[in-house]
Amino acid sequence: MLMKRARESIAFYWAPAARENIIFVRGTTEGLNLIAHSYVKPLLRPGDEIILTQLEHHANIVPWQLIAQETGATIRVAPVDEHGQLIVEEYIRLFNDKTRFVSATHVSNALGTVTPVQELVQIAHRFGVRIAIGRRAVYLTYPDQRHGAGCRFLCLLRA
Repeated sequence: MLMKRARESIAFYWAPAARENIIFVRGTTEGLNLIAHSYVKPLLRPGDEIILTQLEHHANIVPWQLIAQETGATIRVAPVDEHGQLIVEEYIRLFNDKTRFVSATHVSNALGTVTPVQELVQIAHRFGVRIAIGRRAVYLTYPDQRHGAGCRFLCLLRA
């Protein structure tokens, strides 16, 4: 009963259409690894591409490096400017017919940079690419905003 109520609360705030798809893991790192190894890895072939950003936490880099080594995929990285802001135009340029997945943070753990999550999701969708957003306790800062709505995966860390 407790798990059901927790799932309903999460769905209400973050993913109303995906109530039955909410799973509980021990943390964002485990969630990202689960996505990388169980969902994305089977989709990848040699030459396929994964997009990350320069703002990623180590936990959102290593799983993709391992997957790329195992599958022959390539990681492409969206750069930031001199102020630590993601350069959205460069992010867009990374997409091509080999792009299979995007994984991005909502807020950089190192710089505190807030990425334009909704824009990143919309761009990925425009190219027919699925995207995961990592949100480590960001929901405490943005409690009334559904940042990441529309992304395929949203990893939230409990407070």
